[in-house]
Amino acid sequence: TGQVVGWYTSPHSSDSCQISEHIFDDVLRQNGVDVDSFPRKIYFFPRIFSGNCGSAGGWASTGGNPSTAYIHGSFFVDLVSHELGHNLTLGHANSIECGNKAIDNYSNCTINYYGDRYGAMGNNWYGLFHHAAFFKSWLGWILLSSIQEVTQDGLYTIYPLESATNSIQEIRIRKPDTLEYYSIEYRQPVGFDNNLPIKITEGALIRIGYLTDYENSLKTYKSPEVYLIDNNPIIHLDYTDTALSDGQTFYDEVNNISITQISHDNNSVTLSIELDENACNPDYPSVTVNPTSQIGLPGQTLNYTVSVTNNDDSNCSITRFMLSKDTNYYSQGWIYSFSDEFLNINPGETKTTIYSVTSPIDSN
Repeated sequence: TGQVVGWYTSPHSSDSCQISEHIFDDVLRQNGVDVDSFPRKIYFFPRIFSGNCGSAGGWASTGGNPSTAYIHGSFFVDLVSHELGHNLTLGHANSIECGNKAIDNYSNCTINYYGDRYGAMGNNWYGLFHHAAFFKSWLGWILLSSIQEVTQDGLYTIYPLESATNSIQEIRIRKPDTLEYYSIEYRQPVGFDNNLPIKITEGALIRIGYLTDYENSLKTYKSPEVYLIDNNPIIHLDYTDTALSDGQTFYDEVNNISITQISHDNNSVTLSIELDENACNPDYPSVTVNPTSQIGLPGQTLNYTVSVTNNDDSNCSITRFMLSKDTNYYSQGWIYSFSDEFLNINPGETKTTIYSVTSPIDSN
């Protein structure tokens, strides 16, 4: 639940669209509102047709505490839900088209930003719906025990996303070529999902889920995004039939992954999943630095031990890692170097190198 205050009038002219947390909070404080006690703030203001506000109905900070969202003249619950989703670190819900294939190499595909119509983080033309399972699990709204990562062939059952249950509500499959996941869910016309197109509720929805880094107030937040896959790309272009149907197979020929829908009813959907057991499943490396901080004299060189672990599985070959420095944090006169700029590391193996930092002789 939240607290609603206002309306209040700002002394600033609307000619220049002066919109900021600082300006709005000053007005609120002048009217006796303890703005500092709220971890999440949503500001509503009328449409401003001049200045640099543009045509956007709203915008928001991604992550952060306190977080802020601005609703610009479009006072619709789906827009508020969208911007609040950004405050909770969610990215956008997009869709992907790959010609007459459900999925292909990304070089043969087109990303439609906001193209997922079945969630608040996309273009939800049909109404206000539940967030995608990949988003819900990121927010902790789905129990960890209700998320199943598939690593071997078999039959798997998914239960409706809208239910309060301890059963499986999301299945994930690694997508090795892009280090992403296939996120599979099942939707029913219940509650906020009551207006879903019928075909969306008759089969499994498949999305590609991934995490991006988003910097806000000098902090970096992980932000999930998704691509909705159209499992019937030839039939329609409106994504109303994007779910699988009984007997239909989704096939990723790049990674040799097949997902066949066996059956469905109001309570669950059952899938047969086949994976390429010999496929290389790469993963991001682990990097540690020791010590994490040091204090030195001007002109002194300090050394740090950098350890890199190759987390690829045993089906993968040796990987050549290139070590580099983040130039965004360079300071003039400082010298940075690695004793090894490249490390060749086998799966499961860890290697170390030395990172040296020399401060200027005249540094403070």
